Amino acid sequence: YLPLSPNARDRLILHLPVFNIPCALAPNIGALLSCRFLCGFFASTALTLAGGAISDIWDNNERGFAIARFAAAPYGGPVLAPIVGGFVGETVGWRWMIWVNMVFAGVIATLLTLIPETYAPVILRRRAEKMREETG
Repeated sequence: YLPLSPNARDRLILHLPVFNIPCALAPNIGALLSCRFLCGFFASTALTLAGGAISDIWDNNERGFAIARFAAAPYGGPVLAPIVGGFVGETVGWRWMIWVNMVFAGVIATLLTLIPETYAPVILRRRAEKMREETG
């Protein structure tokens, strides 16, 4: 999964919210635990690729602030998750916590498709291909 990242970069390597569906439909605790493991396994790619994308976008003087803002998400999740999960679990049931998580992940994955390519060799290759098409 991760060795594809230098070639596919951020476009194909996304945590797809579809991996949450088996968790919400799990018939027993064994299925739930194995599905949650797969969700965590595939979601970890975003944490490993983010540093490279941040270093592609920001220069050395601004990179510290960008990393700090990115790090707020992994640290903010455990703070907000019990509040949202407790409210959702008490009102509509524990399976809906996973559906709400999937909806939120789907919105974020959709927003991630709007981010342009940041990897310099890919940008240069695309620019060269475009120039070759224009000049013949």
